[in-house]
Amino acid sequence: RPAGLPGRAAALAQRLAVVSVACLAVACGSNLNEEDTRVAFASANVALAQGSAQAQAMAGVPAGAGGQAEGLAPRAAAQVDYNWSCTEGGTAHFTGNAEAVVSDTGSSNVNFDLTTDFDGCTVNGVSMSGALDYSAAVNASGTGSVSTTFTMKGNLDFSGKVDGSCEFDLTMAVDVSGGVGGGGTVGAT
Repeated sequence: RPAGLPGRAAALAQRLAVVSVACLAVACGSNLNEEDTRVAFASANVALAQGSAQAQAMAGVPAGAGGQAEGLAPRAAAQVDYNWSCTEGGTAHFTGNAEAVVSDTGSSNVNFDLTTDFDGCTVNGVSMSGALDYSAAVNASGTGSVSTTFTMKGNLDFSGKVDGSCEFDLTMAVDVSGGVGGGGTVGAT
């Protein structure tokens, strides 16, 4: 989770991801039941998280913003063009832009907009082919307010542990205000 993001916001974001799987079951049609959709979505998320972290690191953009005290430059931006070897075979090609900005007042913004082309990318026994466009923006005020927006659109075909396909069209947002440790608010859509 991004630095400074209260645990309750991270837990809420995880719950939103679980709820979104139920919604994705409809998008996956009758060829994947809810459990298979959950397995497919989890494998796709692992591939995206691991591959995009390596892609952004290779491009020179830090994985998270936490302040200059942690050695981050005030601004790091890069074009991403990276082939990731998936954990169990196949590849995922990441292209796009990534940026991290940290102010001297403690506020930070991390943004990325990536396209990933999966070619037999296999993670957790699930092989994926197809493409996803996804983006994320994490904005932290430095005073306890954090907003996160994540979008994912595209189509993936799955084989192996699950067989079928899904069309992704997902947007999640979490806003947290107030200090860590209580008294704050959390909103999510």
